[in-house]
Amino acid sequence: MRASIGLCFLVLMGLYTPIRAQSDSLGLHQQADSSVADTTKSRWPVPNRAALYSLILPGAGQIYNRDWWKVPLVWGGVGAAGYFIVYNHREFTRYRQLTETTEEPLRLQYRALRDYHRRNRDFTILLTALGYALVAVEAYVDAHLYYFDVSDNLSMALKPGLMAAGPARAVPALGIQIRLGPH
Repeated sequence: MRASIGLCFLVLMGLYTPIRAQSDSLGLHQQADSSVADTTKSRWPVPNRAALYSLILPGAGQIYNRDWWKVPLVWGGVGAAGYFIVYNHREFTRYRQLTETTEEPLRLQYRALRDYHRRNRDFTILLTALGYALVAVEAYVDAHLYYFDVSDNLSMALKPGLMAAGPARAVPALGIQIRLGPH
C-alpha cells in the first residue's frame, strides 16, 4: 500500500510539467522594441538559482519558477516521508526494546518485526533523499525550459548558405543552412 502511494506521488509529480517557450536563446534576432525585450528577459528564471533555492527549501525552486501548483505536491511528499520515517523509527525502537526484554518464543517474532521496521525506515530515508534531489533537478530543468517554444508555428527551411573563410569574410560555398524556428 505504501509503495503504491509513493509510486503514485512520483508519477503525479513528474507527469504534468508545462513546457514553456524560449523565444531566442542565442540572442540572434533582436526585437524592435527593446523595452519589451528587457522586461521579459529580466523575469527569466536562472536555472542554478532555482536549483539552489530548491536545495535550501524543497519547493522554493518551484515557487521561483512560478510553478505554484507543484509546491503542495512537494510539501505533501516531504510531510508523508517525515511521517513514515518517524512511524517506522518508533516501531523499530519499540520492537528493539521488546526483543531485549522478552523470552525466547516471542523474541524471534519481535526481532523480525524490528528488522522489518528498520528496513522500512532506512528505505524511506533513501527515497526521501532521492525525492529531494529530484525536486532540485526538476526546478533546474523547468527554469531552463521556461520559454521554450512549442507552438505550431515551428518550421524548417533548407537554403544555400555562405561558409566562413576567415574571421571577416564569407565565401559562397556548397552547403545547406537549416534554420529551425518561425518563418
